[in-house]
Amino acid sequence: MAPMIYRLLSTLVFLAVSLPAPAESRLAVLSTESRSERLTQALVGLGSPDSQLRQRAENELRHLARPEDFERLADFARAEGAEVRMRLARSLGGAERHVDLAVRLAAEPEPLQSLGEVALAEQLELWSDGLNESLLSGNELTLLLAEARQKLGTELCRLPLDAPLYQLADRLARLGQVPVSIVVDPLWSPRTPTQRLPQLVGTWDQVLLQLAEVYGGQLVAPVAEGDEGQRFPVFVCLTSRDALAPATAAEWIVDWSRRSRVDADPNPDRFALALAHSSWPAGLEWLGERWSEGPDLVARTALLSRAARGRIAPVLTDPQRVRRLLNEVEWALSPSNRKLAAARSISRALRELPAMGADGRRLDSVVIEGWSELSNPSKRLRLDVLEGMGGAGDDVMELLRCNLASKPGQHPPELLNGYIRAFVGVGGARYGPWTLGDPEGLLAGAANAKAAAELAELLIAAEATWPESWGKGVPVSVGVPARLCALEWCLGGRFDLERCASLMGSLGQVESAWPKPTLESLQNSEESAELGLRAAPDLNDPWALQWVLGEIFERQLRRGNGPEVLQLFGRLYNLSSAQEAEGDRAAGTDRLAVLSGVASQEALARVAAHLSKQGIAGDEELAGAMAGGPNGRWALELLGGRLARVLNDFAGGVRKQPNPGQALERGIERALVELMSRGQEARAGQWMLDLGRRLDLAGASPFSEHLRRWSWPTAPHYRGLDLVDYDPGVD
Repeated sequence: MAPMIYRLLSTLVFLAVSLPAPAESRLAVLSTESRSERLTQALVGLGSPDSQLRQRAENELRHLARPEDFERLADFARAEGAEVRMRLARSLGGAERHVDLAVRLAAEPEPLQSLGEVALAEQLELWSDGLNESLLSGNELTLLLAEARQKLGTELCRLPLDAPLYQLADRLARLGQVPVSIVVDPLWSPRTPTQRLPQLVGTWDQVLLQLAEVYGGQLVAPVAEGDEGQRFPVFVCLTSRDALAPATAAEWIVDWSRRSRVDADPNPDRFALALAHSSWPAGLEWLGERWSEGPDLVARTALLSRAARGRIAPVLTDPQRVRRLLNEVEWALSPSNRKLAAARSISRALRELPAMGADGRRLDSVVIEGWSELSNPSKRLRLDVLEGMGGAGDDVMELLRCNLASKPGQHPPELLNGYIRAFVGVGGARYGPWTLGDPEGLLAGAANAKAAAELAELLIAAEATWPESWGKGVPVSVGVPARLCALEWCLGGRFDLERCASLMGSLGQVESAWPKPTLESLQNSEESAELGLRAAPDLNDPWALQWVLGEIFERQLRRGNGPEVLQLFGRLYNLSSAQEAEGDRAAGTDRLAVLSGVASQEALARVAAHLSKQGIAGDEELAGAMAGGPNGRWALELLGGRLARVLNDFAGGVRKQPNPGQALERGIERALVELMSRGQEARAGQWMLDLGRRLDLAGASPFSEHLRRWSWPTAPHYRGLDLVDYDPGVD
């Protein structure tokens, strides 16, 4: 009888404080009751025989419960039956701020574990109904990802397989313009790929599918439905083919949350990463609360990883937190530590922050605090952060402008590069034309063709003026990459025909017709790794330099600078007319004109004659550039025949070059892009069928298998994305 009487008395007490009362008396009751007493009444009300009182108790408890009430709630739940525990779970599950309580309960033995898991599942349902539906995989998911890709662009990604799976998935998510979050199942950790390939190529969804295949896994995703009935994946999980997947994604996230607690699993960091990348806002905020309350390294790592992909937890916008992270960067870069990877992981996260926090406090000013006392590596990473923030106050802008105008030799080239990158990133061009203080020092940082192209883009975007001391050319001390940079800067900025012609002359384009390279020179310029990334061209080799010049002119055409490019080519043809009767101009301006898409009919005919006479080996991309023009059918047949010969060489074990298929792969890619961009999709599709038949007839080899998996561009707006992390140069 005693328990029954206790319950009856408790119910009467709860009823007395719950029923409506005059405003004055109700306020008096609330003012005299402590939160602890009200919490006791709410817990007792969960067991009331009256349904209305039980509902009121759940609502009251939902508003009253706090993380410090864990022990009290746990003791209560252990003493009650399953029905009361379910009501407690519903109450905690009705508000996302109770993630901490739910996770701590889920980390306890039964019956508390089930209570916490139900509460978490209820909270997840508030976020997305799709989490409690069945998971999607296989062909259905492949088609859904392809639909998402077609709506948002079809850039072609190249992902080198030069890191563990976790890092590759993170790099694809950060750099591949992927519209859906990518999660790696923390219980699946393959050490090495099952297939030995140096890179994956395709659109982001195709690379993601290939990544799962290469590591012997699969893609699984929960799918939600939008307001207009369209379906979209909430996140995509890379997981094992053999592991037993949960029935719903909610079960996954509940398990990740529970096991991300330091005292709940021996390796909580992977589970915290999965939770952060699931995109659950309440889960991300909970990780932020954990980090705010103490030195929780697991939560901190997950928050930084998610921030680097563009999702910022509120705790990271606190200026004091930003200062702490910047101090960690300084510590990691110190000579006694040299933890460069840790420093870069923090800077990648900070560069995603806004220049101004939600509370109106400036974060960009925090980044430049104590600037004169910082080491050069620390300044370089902080400049990278400013570039990503994309905005700056007057103090930051003044700092950047003063350092860009500094005297020659005051800053090393990599630091000057950081200043101009940050200047462009924060919108410095709005200040109008300006002059570099140390142009030669800045150009000295352009060590190769890629760096030269990037620097030229920065100089154009920053509206930097041409140094008066250079006149129409560049100093003798400036190397070939710097001259390429100067040429592109001049073409894309304030165009000067005489200056561009002078720069071309200094590169040796006009003075001599460059001969076709020997097989040995091709071998030296190719990368030795089988099917590897395109090697950085040797700019001392005139043949390789032509490719780079062709790419420069192509970029200027895409920028809308066609008249300038045509004007420069007109000057080159006039200057080289004396060589026309002497021999092969396809290795000179004709060839450049074809590569950059501005060749006349006569130039195309001369290049076709050159290819017919000399053979296509080593010049497949030039043939691909002709695929959409009047000689297109002939060029496609030439490439198809070359493919058959290379496949036979691979099948027969003949390896005359370190990578005989690499140039051919670029040629086929170039041909397809030319056809697509000219509206010849049907012709491109028919040619692809022909190449497919050639592959079917070929014997098994690494190259044929690679081409079967290779995803060719499918839209005219092709743009390649090399998914390699940008190195701010802190070494």
